[in-house]
Amino acid sequence: MKTRCFFALLSGVSLTFLTACKDNSEGPSQESFTLIDKQQIGASGGSVGSAEYMTVDIPAGAFVTSVDLEMYSSDGENPFKEDGASGLVYLKGLPAQFIKPIRIALKHDGTATDGTYINQAQLTANTSTFDTIYGTNLIQANDSAGFLVAFLPVPQPKGRNADENSGIIGNDNGVQYSCVKGLTKRQSDHFIIYHRNTDVYDPGLEALNDGLEAGYQLLAEAYFEVNRLTKPVNVYLKYLNDEIYGQTNRDFPFYTDNSGYIEINRLHLMEPALMKITGAHEFFHIVQDLYNFDDKYNWLQEASSTWFEKFFTSSPGSYVPQTFTENLKQPFWGLQMGVVKGADKHGYGTSSVIKYLVENGNNAEQLANLRKIWDLTKTGKHPVQALIEYQSNYTPNWWNEFIKAYFTNQVYGGVTEAYNKYWFNQNPTDVFRVRGANDKEIIFNNDGKDLSGYVYLVNIDWDGLTNLSKCTISLSSGISRLYVFKKKDTEIELLSEVYMDEEITVSDLKSFYDNGYDICLLLSNFGIHALENFTGYYPTQIHVQISDEEEDNSVTYYETQADNYHPYFSGSFLITFETDDDYPFTVTKDQYFISEGVKVKDLYIHFDPPPAGVVVTFNITIDTLSLSCVNPGKIEINKAIWAVSDMTLIPYVYPQPDILPYHVTAQYSSSNSAGPCSFWLELLINEPYFSNNLDVMMLGFNIGKDH
Repeated sequence: MKTRCFFALLSGVSLTFLTACKDNSEGPSQESFTLIDKQQIGASGGSVGSAEYMTVDIPAGAFVTSVDLEMYSSDGENPFKEDGASGLVYLKGLPAQFIKPIRIALKHDGTATDGTYINQAQLTANTSTFDTIYGTNLIQANDSAGFLVAFLPVPQPKGRNADENSGIIGNDNGVQYSCVKGLTKRQSDHFIIYHRNTDVYDPGLEALNDGLEAGYQLLAEAYFEVNRLTKPVNVYLKYLNDEIYGQTNRDFPFYTDNSGYIEINRLHLMEPALMKITGAHEFFHIVQDLYNFDDKYNWLQEASSTWFEKFFTSSPGSYVPQTFTENLKQPFWGLQMGVVKGADKHGYGTSSVIKYLVENGNNAEQLANLRKIWDLTKTGKHPVQALIEYQSNYTPNWWNEFIKAYFTNQVYGGVTEAYNKYWFNQNPTDVFRVRGANDKEIIFNNDGKDLSGYVYLVNIDWDGLTNLSKCTISLSSGISRLYVFKKKDTEIELLSEVYMDEEITVSDLKSFYDNGYDICLLLSNFGIHALENFTGYYPTQIHVQISDEEEDNSVTYYETQADNYHPYFSGSFLITFETDDDYPFTVTKDQYFISEGVKVKDLYIHFDPPPAGVVVTFNITIDTLSLSCVNPGKIEINKAIWAVSDMTLIPYVYPQPDILPYHVTAQYSSSNSAGPCSFWLELLINEPYFSNNLDVMMLGFNIGKDH
């Protein structure tokens, strides 16, 4: 949430207080103050100050009651740095309301002769960093004998639709005054940019204006309420902290439709692409405040503006915000609970959630989708509730699919790579390393934050694993879903999904070790146990066990993918092997090879010769999981026989079926010779004008010795 920092200026000769509200590893800066003057001024008027610093003249009738005014000098740095022309002076006690203009004369350093302003900086709410800071309010001033002279206008009535000057002017912290020089204004349809006279030659200035106006236009076309901004938005080019590109401020504690303004870090003015993005990003904050400026929407503001940046890049479809990349773990911490890492950081990371939810249709349709979310905030709905109601009418069923798509780089890229490079190395408790016979099981305990995720790794790193070694994975308690992946570096393949109180088995861990694969577990917590603030918990457990398959394993399943290997087919089918009387067999080869551009499954089944007179019968079933034909025609099963003297196939001649499943039986007896024997299984497509065969599997039998 926004940091609210309140300062107390005390009577006395001098004092020191902290002026930095934002967390800073180097500690906050300190600013020393010296009392210049102190006066009580009533309805008859009067003056306060010193000709050495600043004088304030209050005309008779300006104040309704007596007011104690105090003026302090400061050794703080002018916020406009080399564009500044004076030190800092603070005036404490100026009331929020007065009924006649007040004259101020601020002494400058002798350089303020052109483009001069007095910056009257009051405490303001920064909607980009969520701090309370001294902001910017430039008042046109004229040079008079070494002083910049200006008149403070009479404050307007407060209200959402009031003039931008209707915010509080005086407060208990005092108001900061300084001289600014050498500025000019660039005004476009909806913005006034205050910049140096020499900035007209910088490409960033034009890009900044383009980003601001283009942002306004896009939001207007999506029917965001930009028409409530009845005056141009002020934009100030000034020096900010190096890591800040821009920030949006609004008057504190009173806010009106026209009181928001933007500050842009002039350090980056020579980066036009960045200036264009930053202008649009910050202006969107101005518009978001029109819907609801409550602190609870801070992260949603950043998430929305960060996603919005893509429209101002050369490659919107592939754009990945840098601020997202630096905070990509945020969705896993919890859609709301991740805010504990910082509302700004959480917003940068959860820009991925906005992208996932709203990117349907063209640009205008995507922005209209986002507007629907912000429409829901106008009634004060929690930001998470707004996302849920927008997408799925009160239930977060989409969260599981988002987490899966997010981890596999289908939202923004770089997530899987980041886990490879950093996360598993930095968090050893999230890794189960299978390195020996004693590494048999582990239980991963997860606290089950509302709408969160987590990633665990089963590192297969033991050469003692065999073809019979397996990993059993179960999920218990909580409201969660587990996705099991086969993973090597950035290569990742979904093996299975595990529902609550279920388990799955990953077989043949030896092939994982031989080929450098690990097992990756992606946990999605999609429950909500704190409906008011989405900060509930429902702990869950993942139980991982390493063991060996039984030697008489009688049923094995192999899924063969046809996707992307042939123009006519997509999807996958399932092969089931079973022996009568549970006669034991093992799979000694399980791989793919490419034949005429088609990926073919290559399996070898090994079994020992049976006793004399015993017949080993394999029952083989081919069925579909998601197989489909993308062209007119039908999918059929065919077979071709090879080395038939070694294996008897029943039936030998099989009419090509139009539908699955397809059954075939292979028999072996001691009268057959030992050695490899094979037959082919084919998919066949019949089209109106031609036929084409797609071989998808070769099944080989090896008897009596390992192959």
